Amino acid sequence: MAGYHSMYGGADYGLNPDYGKDFGQSIEYTGVSDFALSTDPRTANQIKAVAEKIRAGAKGVEIEMLLPDVIKAIPKQHLEELNRLRKVAGVDLTLHGPTIEPTGVTRNGWDEVQRVNAEREMWDTVERSHAIQPNGNMVITFHTSAGIPDPEIIEKVKDKEVLKNIAIIDERTGRLGYIPQDMLQKEYFEGKGEPANPINKLTELNENAWRRELNELALATDRGRQEIERAMMSEKPMTPEQEKKVYGMYSTYLENPVKYESEMKKIKQEMPELAHMISNFTHGINSGTVFLENAYESFRELYNRAYSAAERDKDEATKKKLDEFKERVAPVIKKFREDPTKKFETANELSKGINLLGNEIDAPKMFRPLKEFALDKASETFSNIALKAYNKFKENAPIIALENPPVGMGITRGKDIRELVEKTQEKLRDKLQEEGLSKSAAEKEAKKLIGVTWDVGHINMLKKHGYTDEDLRKETGQIAKYVKKIHLSDNFGFEHSELPMGMGNVPMQKHMEELKKAHGEQLKKIKKVIEAGDWYQHFQTTPFSVNGSALYAMQMAPYWGGQSASAGSYFTSYGMMNPEIHHSQYGAGFSTLPAELGGQIAGKSRLSGSAMD
Repeated sequence: MAGYHSMYGGADYGLNPDYGKDFGQSIEYTGVSDFALSTDPRTANQIKAVAEKIRAGAKGVEIEMLLPDVIKAIPKQHLEELNRLRKVAGVDLTLHGPTIEPTGVTRNGWDEVQRVNAEREMWDTVERSHAIQPNGNMVITFHTSAGIPDPEIIEKVKDKEVLKNIAIIDERTGRLGYIPQDMLQKEYFEGKGEPANPINKLTELNENAWRRELNELALATDRGRQEIERAMMSEKPMTPEQEKKVYGMYSTYLENPVKYESEMKKIKQEMPELAHMISNFTHGINSGTVFLENAYESFRELYNRAYSAAERDKDEATKKKLDEFKERVAPVIKKFREDPTKKFETANELSKGINLLGNEIDAPKMFRPLKEFALDKASETFSNIALKAYNKFKENAPIIALENPPVGMGITRGKDIRELVEKTQEKLRDKLQEEGLSKSAAEKEAKKLIGVTWDVGHINMLKKHGYTDEDLRKETGQIAKYVKKIHLSDNFGFEHSELPMGMGNVPMQKHMEELKKAHGEQLKKIKKVIEAGDWYQHFQTTPFSVNGSALYAMQMAPYWGGQSASAGSYFTSYGMMNPEIHHSQYGAGFSTLPAELGGQIAGKSRLSGSAMD
């Protein structure tokens, strides 16, 4: 007797950890309560957008407020209504704040005013969104950057990371750029033909620019000194009376030019030789004074720049040298415009100052790595927002989760985001201590209120630079312990497409493994937001149908409440109780028996097997 063989695998349990293995995504977290759906950021009607996601079966919803102009069109009553909807439906709500550059960098360069404006706009979002969840710590996501160029151009070459170039900023002007390409060419004269290191070239760029400005300052100082020396050395030695008259007339020139011109007319008529001495002296001193005044202004600007850099870098030795020079020279400079005899002395002191700036201290960083600068400014913005939230909402302050934007859009790498989080936490801790909290309490709050939203689709775009799945695992490992929320989307590593998981080449399981190492069973409590904007746009269906939860069919199907614990194949939910091919070949209208054992073949004679009219 022939044996009975099942022609299909039967139904899988929808929450089986191996569910989805046929698609290369053995994801452990397939329960509906683990996933959240994101709303459409293009609409101000977030009540409708959230309700649609709830009807689709989501137990968590990310309110997308990415577009600043759209946010302003959301009435405050809608935010309160979202809170009521959240409580009635029993769902968790998180929020994605507007994509605003937190550093103050714009297309025109950096401006502190722009940073403050960005901080105010982000704070407005935090303050308004508190109405959505007045009690508890809502997780609000902000991008780590949204307008700066890639701070570091890194390529993976033969399994090694190679730094190709770095973005730099001139803090004086706010201008951004990269190390000039001509500086990055291979060095043959002083080197071995190896590619230039961008970090070393930045040091060289700073030193060259500093020397260039000091040289220009020295030339102006020497020119001023020469003009004054020439004026004070008359063609004929002056008698004491003549010298007294010359200096007296110069004082008159400074105090009352009209009187000077009047008296000079008389002197020219009565004592032409003395008039010539006075004229030469006045012209020479004036010319020298112009050069020295310009030199002094340049010196003051360079001095201030050096002092600011020393303060920023906490270089106490350099600050001490600069302070000592200022105390010695200040009395001389004070008389700079008052006594013509002190101008020569001023020139000498300026020369000493140039020597100090050029030889006794290190060249300040006129050009800073953009990454270093951005981490400093962004951490200032985010720590200020978190401080305001804590002061206003106390234990109900929202959690600020910093998200990695798509690769190529600023601060995107795991190690850089980790540094940003740690800097932000450190600044928030210090500010909370200034508000009166103990160090331990301030540190606890800082760690609670500042974290990471990790977007696995965004970091996947490192693949266009030669990175592998294992490299991406390491990126996640860099920030795993700080993660407060996860954004799930898929792509192929080149463009920022947002597909459901399993439809691209994001190594989802590797990311999850790293996150579980850091969080253990608590990882289940971290909301995982499915961001599948491209799927919604092109296919107009919920990504739940293809994201491994297996509770929806491709066609019409019941909502979550009507589903059972088991499901059919990946795309079909229940499907037919037995495959259609089974019935057409073997019959079984009212049973699963083959025709020879009494089964009915649909549409065919039970006896002859011919088609029935």
